Amino acid sequence: MLYSTPMTVDYATRTAKILARRMGVPVYLGCSIDTMATGTTAEEEMEGVAKIVEVIMQKWDEREKK
Repeated sequence: MLYSTPMTVDYATRTAKILARRMGVPVYLGCSIDTMATGTTAEEEMEGVAKIVEVIMQKWDEREKK
């Protein structure tokens, strides 16, 4: 069964918006990270988003250089 929780949708939407701004292209993103289930703090959540964006942007830049 497929379902979504508001937190995973929010996390994916926030991350996709950041990536779309940086890449200059539309971004569609799925996410199964539920920070409420793990008891993650807001600071830890933002660190997670920053790391995800950092890794994806590194891969994007490598791809653009080819």
